[in-house]
Amino acid sequence: MKTKNPLVAALLSIVLPGAGLLYTGAAALGYLFILISIGLALSPHWVANSYSTIYLVGVIYLIWLATSAVLAAIRAKKSNSRGEISSNPWVILIVALVVDFGTYTWVTKPDFGPLKIVTMTNNSLSPLLYNREQLVVNTKVEIERGDLVGVYYPKPFFDLSVDVDRVIGYPGEVIELKNNLCYVNGNLTEPYENLRYTITISVATGTDIDFEFWNKYGLDGVGPRPGGYIITSTEATAEQIVNENDWALGYNIRQADSAVSNPRLFTGAIPSWNENQLGPITIPSAGMTIPLDSANRILYKRTLLLEDSNIIWTDTAIIRNGQPIEEYTFKEDSFWLMADNRDNGFDSRLWGFVPESFLIGKAMYIWEGFEDERRGASLQLD
Repeated sequence: MKTKNPLVAALLSIVLPGAGLLYTGAAALGYLFILISIGLALSPHWVANSYSTIYLVGVIYLIWLATSAVLAAIRAKKSNSRGEISSNPWVILIVALVVDFGTYTWVTKPDFGPLKIVTMTNNSLSPLLYNREQLVVNTKVEIERGDLVGVYYPKPFFDLSVDVDRVIGYPGEVIELKNNLCYVNGNLTEPYENLRYTITISVATGTDIDFEFWNKYGLDGVGPRPGGYIITSTEATAEQIVNENDWALGYNIRQADSAVSNPRLFTGAIPSWNENQLGPITIPSAGMTIPLDSANRILYKRTLLLEDSNIIWTDTAIIRNGQPIEEYTFKEDSFWLMADNRDNGFDSRLWGFVPESFLIGKAMYIWEGFEDERRGASLQLD
């Protein structure tokens, strides 16, 4: 039997490391290479909690591929045995492509593995994350207060979209917003320093600031107004601008009028409740029972309709399985999420409590950013 073609052996190994070895008749070694190749292909999806790990696995895989190709070519020159699967390289090529496609499908299907890629759909976390940037979330790690999480949010009820926000409140805790700050069980709990507000910088009469100046502070979309400029930024940046520039007279964080209600809240219009002032409200927890009085109907309507498809909501009664109910026991834990960009955030203030089953996972790092240097940036709390 004639020897195998070294070039064919090498090309088969490039398609699937190990396929070229099968072509040369090296069965045990060929299958071993294929198993290791599949393991390398799967490993980033399971263990890569940093962008650098992805690159490392990629480099190792390329080295492994080259090694397989060279080894297969060398053996092909010396081998005159029949191929393990077939002496016909086209048969082995088809088998290799099937294995490749099967592995790729297994790795990338939505419900496989703990790591998933989520795309930002707004700027509610800018400048940490921008609209259309992609991030990796881990579905298997424990979620802690302050973590960024990928979430399916209901708009308004059963049309699910993906968003990313920060965990503020746990099941059973009491949430209250005062002056744009969030209190949990009566305590101010803000475990991060990236909160952004709509802030007015007051300036001396006749001051004209060009936009290049604002770039120094990482600001864009700055809007002039009589007596100053409107920025979206952290309070620390506003303080820095005032302290470093004589023409900056002070700053003022935008606050919604406490007497004005916001009908866009998940509760609808409640007197004196708006995006800066609301509560106190208790986050649903599994097993928690509430009376369905007029106040709780407003607060928990969305949660009840999400949990129980048998509920029919009318203006005069809440019906389940044909019978009116006067109380309800929650089946699932829920969370309270908020955006860092408090005045432009799309979060629990607008779409309510988030059932645990709607959480996708904890955000780990940026996968694809607007700028190359943003790739791999960690999104975890220090």
